[in-house]
Amino acid sequence: SDGTKVQLLLSARLALIQCFYKSKAFLIFDEAFAYFDKERGRNTLDILNHLAKEGWQIIILRCKE
Repeated sequence: SDGTKVQLLLSARLALIQCFYKSKAFLIFDEAFAYFDKERGRNTLDILNHLAKEGWQIIILRCKE
């Protein structure tokens, strides 16, 4: 599904960011979860919450009709 593809790409990007940036940076997500169902969205937010607790600054932009 589209949601699976987007989640796979997001996971790969997060892994690369963690490898290349040794210090904590900030991440901006603009409609990154548009293709996610509720469960996939919750799981992704849990991962981002974990990163935030490690010191990453995370900004999520989202529009819901």
